[in-house]
Amino acid sequence: MGGTVLEEIREQKSTTGVNIDEVYGMNEFDFYDFREPKSLFDFEHDTLIEGLEPKSLFTPTDVHEPQPLEIKETSEPVSAKKDIGFWRRQFQPEPTRTQRGFDWTFGVILPIICFVCDPIVFKESGFNGHGLLQDYSPSAYILAAISITSMILWLTWGKHYRAANAAFSGLFAVGAVISLIVGIAILPFSLLGLIFLIGALGFTPLFTAFIYLRNSYRSFLLATDWGSMRLIRHIFVLAALWCVVFPFVMNVQAGTWKNPITFVRQIYYGR
Repeated sequence: MGGTVLEEIREQKSTTGVNIDEVYGMNEFDFYDFREPKSLFDFEHDTLIEGLEPKSLFTPTDVHEPQPLEIKETSEPVSAKKDIGFWRRQFQPEPTRTQRGFDWTFGVILPIICFVCDPIVFKESGFNGHGLLQDYSPSAYILAAISITSMILWLTWGKHYRAANAAFSGLFAVGAVISLIVGIAILPFSLLGLIFLIGALGFTPLFTAFIYLRNSYRSFLLATDWGSMRLIRHIFVLAALWCVVFPFVMNVQAGTWKNPITFVRQIYYGR
């Protein structure tokens, strides 16, 4: 009986020419090992390949509806982003939303608060009625106004300025250096001021220096897409020089400029 059944199944081929022997991969002898019926009138088709079993003895295997493929979801993404490291991520061309928030906070908002709420640095209400860096206050206020205004313009419409981004890069580079110098100069007093909590604002120039350095790099990269590298470098240097010379000249005109070496001796050595 097994041979007769096998012959009938073999005669039933699909319109596409699918051979039952090729699908099931068996011969007449294998049929008796895997297709033994439970009774004379009860034939049970044990499938070797899922989705190809006939519904009845005279139903070819190719008339069944195709079984949908199962797509197994995995917890791991198909292509995970490679960790590029903290510092490289800080200076990547496109800023993240968090980085943009830090740029606004430490590049615009907190510097303005520090100048307004300044207790001892640039105002006369410092030690002995004289601010720590009061002699350089004209330069500081002019440079701060230039840097903060440029940062606002850059963060708002930076991608639309093209050549002006090279000038922004030079301005931000000078702002980063000056902020770092100021942050280091007032660092001992900022540590002492932590007792009264307001000293925490004294660390703002250090963070501001990093923010301005990062945006100087990004604006320079954006400017290189506009023109030649030689022209971009010239604009960068001219903007940086102007940002140094102009506040310095105004400070000298105000008559408050003091030799930085003399300032260091007075502050740290008392002479």
